[in-house]
Amino acid sequence: MKGLANEDLINPIIEERVCKLLDEPTPTNLSGHLVRVQSLLVYQIICLFDGDIHQRSIGEKCIPTLALWSSQMLECARISSEYIQLAQGGYRPPEPREETVWKAWILAESVRRTWMMRATIVSVYELLKDGQSSCPGGVKFTARAGLWEASSAQSWVAACQQQDVLFLSGVDANRLFLQARPNEVDGFMHYILTVIFGSDAVMTWASSTGFTQAGTTG
Repeated sequence: MKGLANEDLINPIIEERVCKLLDEPTPTNLSGHLVRVQSLLVYQIICLFDGDIHQRSIGEKCIPTLALWSSQMLECARISSEYIQLAQGGYRPPEPREETVWKAWILAESVRRTWMMRATIVSVYELLKDGQSSCPGGVKFTARAGLWEASSAQSWVAACQQQDVLFLSGVDANRLFLQARPNEVDGFMHYILTVIFGSDAVMTWASSTGFTQAGTTG
């Protein structure tokens, strides 16, 4: 854990790892893109919200690079989805279709959530620093509680078939206040709702639907 006693030791390590990551070649597959974006995102969060001015400057310099990498990741996901059957047929043993679909969804959902996290972090930082932030846009992801936590393809399929999976972006997330209860909404979307509309709006939603916290009756 970083603290005043060891920041002189840890800060150079972080900077070195960021530089090393930036020098790595462009990934050739979607998993590689996802790992690259998530790795730089972690370092960016550490740097942007550090009290050290030099660390914050490193985090700020990563903003355009991470935006580019995120766009490349989305484009790779789009292309991969078009040829997913060909790729799986060539490199993986046969498996039940629902297992294949579930694994494909996990990868796609990871990409979508990573993109949203990257955009949200930058918006929060800009708001704290400048008092305003630009709209980063958004991608749709699955907001229904229980899907991300599914432990098997069978439980995931069952959850998908029971009700609306709430596939939407942060841009139209306000409809959840009218169409869903807090315990029906994924924890990640709770985070997005809080960032966009504020904790008071989320608490009002919880109170009006009989919940004091997500999944807890009032």
